Amino acid sequence: MKMLKNLIMPLMNVIGRFNHRIRKIDEYGNVTTIAGSRASGFRDGKAEEAMFNFPYGITIDKQGDIIVADRRNRRIRKIDENGNVTTIAGSGERYVMFQDGKAEDAKFNWPRGIAIDKQGHIIVAD
Repeated sequence: MKMLKNLIMPLMNVIGRFNHRIRKIDEYGNVTTIAGSRASGFRDGKAEEAMFNFPYGITIDKQGDIIVADRRNRRIRKIDENGNVTTIAGSGERYVMFQDGKAEDAKFNWPRGIAIDKQGHIIVAD
């Protein structure tokens, strides 16, 4: 799945926050779902089986992977070029304002904005 090489619309137009999906608009104006299902929830896995809960911000890394701030799951997720969705940071634990630490132990409140710096570090507005 060579996915986001051709985004032509603003990013907010491809984030299905209330649909809990990540979507793409191609150069012809066709809209397709990249990952997620209509139901909110949390599940890593294949794109069509993965679940998001109010995805809020996205960015694309140098490899073409999509990095998603999955707001209500309190996690940072990755969609690779094969359509696999994995959690790369955040424990998902609720009712904790934040906690720094290793990626799997870190706690986010409600991550929103997301970017990647020149060194490839993911920067999250939480």
